[in-house]
Amino acid sequence: MRNLKELFHWKWFILLTGMYAFSYVEVRSITKWAFTEHIQLSFYDVALQLIGNIYLMLYFVVPFFIFQVTRHVNQHFNDVELIRFRSYFKWGINQLNISLVNILGIIICYIFNLVIFNLSLSLKNEWGLPSNIIHPDINSIFLENAFTTPILALLMQFLQLILGLLLIGSGLILWKIYIPNEKLLQLVAALVFIINIFSFKMFPDSLKFLRLPNYLTLYHSVQDFGNGYSSILLTIILMLIFCLLWKMKDFRVAKIRGVSAYQFGIMIYGSILIIGTYFMIQNFIKEKTSFINIFLQLLYGTHYEGYTYMAFLYYIIIFFGFIYLLQIRMIEELDMMSFYKIIRYRSYKKWFVHWFWIQLKSCAIFLIVLLLVSIVIWKTTLVNVPFTTNKDYETVGIVAYHYFVNGLLQLVLYILLISCLFQFYRDYTISLITLSVFLISMMFGLSFLPVGLNGYGHVLMGTSASIISVYLVILNIVAIYIFVRNMKIKNV
Repeated sequence: MRNLKELFHWKWFILLTGMYAFSYVEVRSITKWAFTEHIQLSFYDVALQLIGNIYLMLYFVVPFFIFQVTRHVNQHFNDVELIRFRSYFKWGINQLNISLVNILGIIICYIFNLVIFNLSLSLKNEWGLPSNIIHPDINSIFLENAFTTPILALLMQFLQLILGLLLIGSGLILWKIYIPNEKLLQLVAALVFIINIFSFKMFPDSLKFLRLPNYLTLYHSVQDFGNGYSSILLTIILMLIFCLLWKMKDFRVAKIRGVSAYQFGIMIYGSILIIGTYFMIQNFIKEKTSFINIFLQLLYGTHYEGYTYMAFLYYIIIFFGFIYLLQIRMIEELDMMSFYKIIRYRSYKKWFVHWFWIQLKSCAIFLIVLLLVSIVIWKTTLVNVPFTTNKDYETVGIVAYHYFVNGLLQLVLYILLISCLFQFYRDYTISLITLSVFLISMMFGLSFLPVGLNGYGHVLMGTSASIISVYLVILNIVAIYIFVRNMKIKNV
């Protein structure tokens, strides 16, 4: 309730006056055009035009919001406030709540303008403008192809505006938490404002995810991403990452208020996986191809023929990131190997079976999660694209077999390689460096090395998936033999 008092401040009158003056000019312009063309505008035509107007947002709404957030964050970041909230994360959440109050005030100003300028217009929930009308400045003409009803488009625009402003606020709060200097925050706020103005005009299509208007207006989101949902999903993911980084500031002896470093690593890795997969799938929007074809290119891997740097980088980040997470626990288990643990399992073999089964389940769960994430992002990004085509039916079985069987064998081999190297050197960084050298070597044609064999590049270039399986099974057996034979016990 205390924060809601902000809504009765004189600052809202200034914002409302500026928005009203701009809206008056905008409404007068489109009504004059409609009168000339003998077209009857509806409430939703004008509403979508006012709320989604990028210039009103860039020159009035966004700078007002940035100024309010920066001022309040600078005023309330001190030892007293931090002691009161006992953590940076709780302080950030409180600042975000205050930002929500500012956003509520902005929404009220928008609603006031909508009521003033739309009293005499029809509220019928149908797209009113003829399909053959062409006017680049009327948002509803463009949004009609992306949404079934105008009221849905209007609600999505409000949601996108709220989330977009929260994203900006979260970023400024994050900067303040890590770099408390007031002047630097003001400079960053000014840079955000400048980038916000120039990004949608100057940034090329390859950097469309950096265009801030795509996270604020539905029109630009549909224009760049092909639908109105991708930018909302991306905004939520980025906000979650920002909140996790707030939490990271509360790290104390590898703990984040009951959350271990390993669990925190899972959260960070999960966010990277989702964002990386999203941007990779975004590259296939214009192709309108089936999910199977997208999946083949997404996990093309590290084969030296026909690979792309993006596919190569994606493979390293996703699969090596997962292996790095596993090794955090795995190295701890191996390093703390003792007589007591062996006595508990009564033999090396029983302990190894138990340990190996856990790694196997972790790899299987990872492959299932990666597949589900890819399907969900594909479905939300490419709405009208089929899962398979007639040409894909023959390859679905091979694609599934190579992904699950060879993928599982390759991940297990990575784990065994790291474990064996750790036994010899007692330093896990050597094992990671070794695997990285293997991957880089594959770029020069050394495809016989036991890494990256689960990439679809090998299958697409003519190598049989079953031959890869046999090769991986042999390598896994050899690795298991070396691992068990050289197992060492740390006396306690």
